Amino acid sequence: MKAGASVLMIGESAPPRARATVPAAPAARPQVGCKRPGARWSRRAGPTGRAPPEGPTVTVQDARTTPTTPAVPAVDPTRRRLVVGGGVMLLASAVLSLAGGVAHPVVDGNAHSVASLLAPCSPWAQLSIYAGALALMMGLPAAWGWFAPRAGVLGTLGFGLYFLGNALSAQGHLVVEGLVAPAIARAAPELVPDDGSILAAPGFALLQMAGGLVLLAGLALTGVALMRTAGVPRWIGAAALAGALLLFVPLPEAPVLSGLHVELLRGIAVAGLGVVMIREVRAAR
Repeated sequence: MKAGASVLMIGESAPPRARATVPAAPAARPQVGCKRPGARWSRRAGPTGRAPPEGPTVTVQDARTTPTTPAVPAVDPTRRRLVVGGGVMLLASAVLSLAGGVAHPVVDGNAHSVASLLAPCSPWAQLSIYAGALALMMGLPAAWGWFAPRAGVLGTLGFGLYFLGNALSAQGHLVVEGLVAPAIARAAPELVPDDGSILAAPGFALLQMAGGLVLLAGLALTGVALMRTAGVPRWIGAAALAGALLLFVPLPEAPVLSGLHVELLRGIAVAGLGVVMIREVRAAR
């Protein structure tokens, strides 16, 4: 046995070996832009490319961020464009219809006489109303799609009848009055009746009567539904309902006043509906 060697007797336990204490390296501050959240330091290289000091492995975890939930659910971009476009069409319909109604000629208390059909504002006033009716046909489907979940069965029925009545009554009436009747009034004025029916055709008169009733019923139901729809100002529905009921009141035909009688309240309701659609979609972005 060599000198200086310690001798361990049987039954004796070895003294505890002292552990080397290695101080932990101070936690490194996360480098902005150099380390993605959740990344771990390694002994090989840190996020800055330099190896950390010797010692126990230290894990640096960035603070978790809680995503904020938008107050209004996001709207699909395609649907957003359709609804905004429908709202613009409703605004255009109100402006064109009201402008044409105010400019519509009325001679001797008859808006559809030979003199009225050949007046200077004819057929431009009628064609302006016709353009407004076409814009309404493009805006109503977007309005129905936007408000249907809130308007319920009554709103769906009202929008559907209003759309159908516009197709049956307004479209046919305005095409004949603006594009056909003036030519007949020039070539054969005796064919234009004096009762305001534009043409002496029983089928055409029946279609106008039935289509007009469907249109007014749809407008009234739409007004009632909008008054009960959340998020829609009550005055919009009230204007639609009042506009439908007012058309059942027979008033003498007169320039400007007849146009306001037919188009003003209905135009206010349609334009208000278009504004609400546009505002709601912008708020949902």
